[in-house]
Amino acid sequence: MTASDPFALLGRHDCATWEGDTVRRLQLFARDRERLAQLTPLWSEPSLQGLSELAVTFRSRGGLAAIADLADVVPRSVRSLALGRLDETYVEDMQGANLLEIVPPLVSALPQLESLALHGPLMLVNIERIDALIAGEIRTLSHPNLETLSLGAHAGEHETALLSLAPAALPALRRLDMVSSFPQVESFAPICATLAAAGWLAQLTQLSLCGVLSEVAVAALANGLGDRKLARLAITTTPASRALRERLAMLCDQLVCPEPITPVRRRDEWFEHANKPEWGRGRLVRRFDDKVEIEFPEIGAKVFKADAPFLRAVS
Repeated sequence: MTASDPFALLGRHDCATWEGDTVRRLQLFARDRERLAQLTPLWSEPSLQGLSELAVTFRSRGGLAAIADLADVVPRSVRSLALGRLDETYVEDMQGANLLEIVPPLVSALPQLESLALHGPLMLVNIERIDALIAGEIRTLSHPNLETLSLGAHAGEHETALLSLAPAALPALRRLDMVSSFPQVESFAPICATLAAAGWLAQLTQLSLCGVLSEVAVAALANGLGDRKLARLAITTTPASRALRERLAMLCDQLVCPEPITPVRRRDEWFEHANKPEWGRGRLVRRFDDKVEIEFPEIGAKVFKADAPFLRAVS
């Protein structure tokens, strides 16, 4: 690369994937508004006009503000767009900024967009706006061709994020993936209830949820689906009981769901006291401090040195 080569502006962790003379995928890391502005000469490069995939992560301060600037420069050929990642720490610095409210101009500027992944502060709504959100007066994403949407956020944000979305505004959407940074405290129940109430379960064919499964959540899914089935349902992180797995399997053609881990029971070890055969066969209870505790059926538990010569292992 020469000093005049716009690709020399890329950072050491940025990555451009070429296909012939065209860049098909571009990954930009740790960008803020200033660092993104430095790439202005790059966007006009002929090799970028066929760009298909774009992924951008951000610095903590001012990162989300840079998204608005992308609408004016990103090639219209982009089909897959990924913004942010769950392990970024900009949430506390954004003072209420919401990805779902910042990104619509960029999404609207990409007519061929098919896949969108948003990871970060999705929709943090204050008390003054919650009634408007519930009433459907606050809408965010709208796109005629978007097929896949991945929403990654901290626990509790997915429900409010879904309230800002409407099936009519995303008529081509068929796959929805929900990802949580704290899945162990994320409840499926309100998410499933919101999906059902908004009519999403009448439109989606693939659904991925991440969090704590419950009877209430499964019932909400079943009610929302009615007589139809999902082509694929993925439940990640939380193992499901056999009963819940059976109910989930009835709601889809393909179920991806972890099973509870069955603890492996330690094989019992048995011993006899060579000098006390009347004690019978004793079961090893524990080993500790070079000693063993053995429970005999006739006299109860006894403690011996682990290398006692009179102890004889038996099957």
